[in-house]
Amino acid sequence: SRSEYWFVTEGSCQVKTENSDMQVHAHDEVIKIPVGSWHQLSNPFTEPCRIVEIQYGEACEESDIERK
Repeated sequence: SRSEYWFVTEGSCQVKTENSDMQVHAHDEVIKIPVGSWHQLSNPFTEPCRIVEIQYGEACEESDIERK
């Protein structure tokens, strides 16, 4: 299992998690995704969004990802 931090390095994005409504995040903001938390990232804006994702935990692999 792993947790993730997403650091918005450019543009803006929308993030929805199982514990929150859709929220807009912009340049220099950090989003914390707890272990096992369902999450969704989208970019409805015209400007590209770039994210740096940092994973940490016991197992940093993506075999547990479920696409919807």
